[in-house]
Amino acid sequence: MKKGAVVSLILLMAAGCSRMQVLPEGDRKIREVFQARMEKGELFSHTLEWMAKKLSASDEDIIVKDEAKGRIIGRGSNRYYEYFSIFVKRPFSFTMTVDIKDGRYRVTYDNFNVYYDDDSRNRSEMKYRFEYDHIQDRVRGYSRDLNQYLKDALAGDDDKNTGNEKDDEW
Repeated sequence: MKKGAVVSLILLMAAGCSRMQVLPEGDRKIREVFQARMEKGELFSHTLEWMAKKLSASDEDIIVKDEAKGRIIGRGSNRYYEYFSIFVKRPFSFTMTVDIKDGRYRVTYDNFNVYYDDDSRNRSEMKYRFEYDHIQDRVRGYSRDLNQYLKDALAGDDDKNTGNEKDDEW
Protein backbone atom coordinates (compact mmCIF):
# COMPACT_ATOMS: atom_id res chain seq x y z
CA MET A 1 0.00 0.00 0.00
CA LYS A 2 2.80 2.41 0.85
CA LYS A 3 4.60 1.58 -2.40
CA GLY A 4 1.52 2.52 -4.43
CA ALA A 5 1.22 5.85 -2.65
CA VAL A 6 4.91 6.60 -3.16
CA VAL A 7 4.74 5.71 -6.85
CA SER A 8 1.63 7.89 -7.28
CA LEU A 9 3.35 10.79 -5.53
CA ILE A 10 6.43 10.46 -7.75
CA LEU A 11 4.28 10.40 -10.89
CA LEU A 12 2.39 13.51 -9.77
CA MET A 13 5.65 15.33 -9.06
CA ALA A 14 7.05 14.33 -12.47
CA ALA A 15 3.91 15.59 -14.21
CA GLY A 16 4.17 18.89 -12.35
CA CYS A 17 7.84 19.29 -13.25
CA SER A 18 7.21 18.58 -16.93
CA ARG A 19 4.81 21.51 -16.87
CA MET A 20 7.73 23.77 -15.95
CA GLN A 21 9.84 22.90 -19.01
CA VAL A 22 11.71 26.07 -20.03
CA LEU A 23 11.28 27.02 -23.67
CA PRO A 24 14.53 28.12 -25.38
CA GLU A 25 14.57 31.89 -25.90
CA GLY A 26 14.79 31.53 -29.70
CA ASP A 27 11.53 29.55 -29.70
CA ARG A 28 9.53 32.18 -27.82
CA LYS A 29 7.90 33.65 -30.89
CA ILE A 30 5.18 32.66 -33.31
CA ARG A 31 5.53 33.49 -37.00
CA GLU A 32 3.12 32.86 -39.88
CA VAL A 33 3.20 33.89 -43.54
CA PHE A 34 0.02 34.42 -45.57
CA GLN A 35 -0.73 35.05 -49.24
CA ALA A 36 -3.00 37.96 -50.13
CA ARG A 37 -4.04 39.06 -53.60
CA MET A 38 -3.44 42.75 -52.87
CA GLU A 39 -0.75 45.26 -53.58
CA LYS A 40 1.44 46.40 -50.72
CA GLY A 41 -0.30 49.76 -50.17
CA GLU A 42 -3.79 48.31 -50.08
CA LEU A 43 -2.67 45.46 -47.86
CA PHE A 44 -0.97 47.95 -45.52
CA SER A 45 -4.05 50.17 -45.15
CA HIS A 46 -6.45 47.26 -44.51
CA THR A 47 -4.05 45.68 -42.00
CA LEU A 48 -3.62 49.00 -40.19
CA GLU A 49 -7.40 49.41 -40.05
CA TRP A 50 -7.82 45.89 -38.65
CA MET A 51 -5.14 46.45 -35.99
CA ALA A 52 -6.73 49.75 -34.95
CA LYS A 53 -10.02 47.92 -34.42
CA LYS A 54 -8.63 44.81 -32.72
CA LEU A 55 -5.91 46.34 -30.56
CA SER A 56 -8.12 48.93 -28.97
CA ALA A 57 -7.86 48.41 -25.21
CA SER A 58 -6.33 51.17 -23.11
CA ASP A 59 -3.04 49.30 -22.65
CA GLU A 60 -2.76 48.33 -26.30
CA ASP A 61 -1.33 50.50 -28.99
CA ILE A 62 -0.01 50.64 -32.52
CA ILE A 63 3.64 51.52 -32.02
CA VAL A 64 5.03 51.63 -35.57
CA LYS A 65 3.30 52.47 -38.88
CA ASP A 66 5.92 52.51 -41.63
CA GLU A 67 4.25 52.20 -45.01
CA ALA A 68 7.52 52.54 -46.96
CA LYS A 69 9.01 49.52 -45.19
CA GLY A 70 5.64 47.77 -45.03
CA ARG A 71 5.74 47.27 -41.27
CA ILE A 72 3.14 47.71 -38.55
CA ILE A 73 3.92 46.91 -34.91
CA GLY A 74 1.32 46.86 -32.17
CA ARG A 75 0.91 45.74 -28.58
CA GLY A 76 -1.94 43.43 -27.69
CA SER A 77 -3.30 41.51 -24.75
CA ASN A 78 -5.52 38.53 -24.17
CA ARG A 79 -6.19 35.77 -21.65
CA TYR A 80 -5.74 32.03 -21.62
CA TYR A 81 -7.21 29.42 -19.31
CA GLU A 82 -5.10 27.18 -17.11
CA TYR A 83 -6.03 23.98 -15.33
CA PHE A 84 -8.71 22.30 -17.38
CA SER A 85 -9.93 25.60 -18.83
CA ILE A 86 -12.01 26.57 -15.82
CA PHE A 87 -9.93 27.62 -12.83
CA VAL A 88 -7.50 30.34 -13.84
CA LYS A 89 -7.94 32.99 -16.51
CA ARG A 90 -4.34 34.18 -17.04
CA PRO A 91 -3.78 37.57 -18.76
CA PHE A 92 -0.85 38.01 -21.12
CA SER A 93 0.50 40.69 -23.43
CA PHE A 94 2.44 40.49 -26.66
CA THR A 95 3.89 42.41 -29.56
CA MET A 96 2.39 41.81 -33.00
CA THR A 97 4.50 42.72 -36.03
CA VAL A 98 3.06 42.58 -39.54
CA ASP A 99 5.57 42.81 -42.41
CA ILE A 100 3.90 43.47 -45.76
CA LYS A 101 4.98 42.92 -49.36
CA ASP A 102 3.02 42.77 -52.59
CA GLY A 103 0.80 39.70 -52.42
CA ARG A 104 1.82 38.47 -48.96
CA TYR A 105 2.34 39.39 -45.34
CA ARG A 106 4.11 37.89 -42.35
CA VAL A 107 2.77 38.07 -38.80
CA THR A 108 5.16 37.67 -35.86
CA TYR A 109 4.14 37.53 -32.22
CA ASP A 110 6.82 37.95 -29.55
CA ASN A 111 7.68 39.79 -26.31
CA PHE A 112 5.14 37.74 -24.39
CA ASN A 113 4.51 38.71 -20.77
CA VAL A 114 2.29 36.72 -18.42
CA TYR A 115 0.49 38.41 -15.51
CA TYR A 116 0.14 36.32 -12.38
CA ASP A 117 -2.35 38.57 -10.63
CA ASP A 118 -4.48 41.60 -11.42
CA ASP A 119 -1.57 43.98 -10.79
CA SER A 120 -0.07 44.87 -14.18
CA ARG A 121 3.32 45.40 -12.50
CA ASN A 122 3.51 41.75 -11.46
CA ARG A 123 4.36 40.21 -14.78
CA SER A 124 6.90 37.75 -16.01
CA GLU A 125 8.35 37.04 -19.40
CA MET A 126 6.80 33.92 -20.88
CA LYS A 127 9.35 31.14 -20.62
CA TYR A 128 7.56 27.87 -19.99
CA ARG A 129 6.30 25.42 -22.59
CA PHE A 130 2.82 25.21 -21.03
CA GLU A 131 2.42 29.01 -21.24
CA TYR A 132 3.52 28.98 -24.89
CA ASP A 133 1.08 26.19 -25.73
CA HIS A 134 -1.84 28.16 -24.28
CA ILE A 135 -0.75 31.50 -25.72
CA GLN A 136 -0.14 30.29 -29.26
CA ASP A 137 -3.73 29.09 -29.56
CA ARG A 138 -4.98 32.55 -28.63
CA VAL A 139 -2.68 34.65 -30.84
CA ARG A 140 -3.14 32.44 -33.88
CA GLY A 141 -6.79 33.49 -33.62
CA TYR A 142 -5.65 37.05 -34.38
CA SER A 143 -3.92 35.80 -37.54
CA ARG A 144 -7.02 33.94 -38.67
CA ASP A 145 -9.16 37.00 -38.00
CA LEU A 146 -6.80 39.31 -39.92
CA ASN A 147 -6.68 36.87 -42.82
CA GLN A 148 -10.49 36.74 -42.98
CA TYR A 149 -10.70 40.52 -42.74
CA LEU A 150 -8.36 40.87 -45.72
CA LYS A 151 -10.30 38.27 -47.73
CA ASP A 152 -13.52 40.16 -47.01
CA ALA A 153 -11.88 43.44 -48.06
CA LEU A 154 -10.71 41.84 -51.29
CA ALA A 155 -14.24 40.63 -51.97
CA GLY A 156 -15.63 44.07 -51.17
CA ASP A 157 -17.38 42.87 -48.01
CA ASP A 158 -15.65 45.31 -45.66
CA ASP A 159 -18.29 47.98 -46.36
CA LYS A 160 -21.40 45.83 -45.95
CA ASN A 161 -24.59 47.69 -45.18
CA THR A 162 -26.26 46.73 -41.93
CA GLY A 163 -29.66 48.13 -42.86
CA ASN A 164 -31.48 49.53 -45.85
CA GLU A 165 -29.31 52.66 -46.05
CA LYS A 166 -26.97 53.21 -48.93
CA ASP A 167 -23.35 54.15 -48.31
CA ASP A 168 -23.81 57.63 -49.70
CA GLU A 169 -26.82 58.31 -47.43
CA TRP A 170 -25.07 57.82 -44.12
